[in-house]
Amino acid sequence: MQDHQIRRRLATALKRRQQQQRSDRDENRRPDCREQKLGFPQEISSATGQSSKEDSDNDQNATKERTSDRSIEDSTWKIAILTGVLAVIAFVSAIVSGFQWWEIHSGSTDTHSLAIAAKTQAEIAQLDQRAWLGIQSITPTPSTPAIGKTFEAKIELKNTGKTPALHIEITCLGQAIIIGNEIDFSYEKYEKVKNGIIFPNAIADINISPVSDMSGHPIPVSQEILTAIQQNQLTLVVHGRVDYDDVFGKSHWLLYCSRLTVPFNGAFELCGKHNETGDNE
Repeated sequence: MQDHQIRRRLATALKRRQQQQRSDRDENRRPDCREQKLGFPQEISSATGQSSKEDSDNDQNATKERTSDRSIEDSTWKIAILTGVLAVIAFVSAIVSGFQWWEIHSGSTDTHSLAIAAKTQAEIAQLDQRAWLGIQSITPTPSTPAIGKTFEAKIELKNTGKTPALHIEITCLGQAIIIGNEIDFSYEKYEKVKNGIIFPNAIADINISPVSDMSGHPIPVSQEILTAIQQNQLTLVVHGRVDYDDVFGKSHWLLYCSRLTVPFNGAFELCGKHNETGDNE
């Protein structure tokens, strides 16, 4: 009985021993929980530290890249904004320059127009104030040609301006012209009569005979001349040229031509041409 109990105790102890050994082996094969809680093995810790450092470096590089990208993006926007501002300034400058050019051009045009207007006003004033010579009338003396008497034409030259006519030179001719012949209006070979001054509203009388000899002296009217005039075979003409200056220093000229009216009515009528006035150059 005692032997049986001893054997059972030995078997129980042996079994516990075996269980303890198996438990020890299992413990050796299983990682230490305390090590897991307190830290990793040396290799794993080093690898983990290196990985953490690489991750940190990567994060820093990524941050730098993002910062660089933001800086480039900001710079690009700034350049774009600056370019736009410069374009606006250039556009405004172009508009201002164009307006200034237009204003200068317009100003010069206005100045030119004002100068022309002023000149025109001055010229108008001179035209209003200057001397104007014209033929007031041409009157036959006697009123009709008479046989055996000289026949003359009285020319009244009047200054209708507001200032005196100066340095007056008159060329006056009286001629009997056959109908159909042209009148010679050249005066270079004839002597000029100098009259001096004609004041405003004053009249200078000029007497000329259209019936004269070759030297220009009046001769009596003959029956033959009178008949030729009455039958429109001959016409009695007075014509000439007047040159004068005004008080503004400008020179002017006057041309005139008239012929005896037939049938006789005691007057002369204007020729078809050579009645005009103008300025000397």
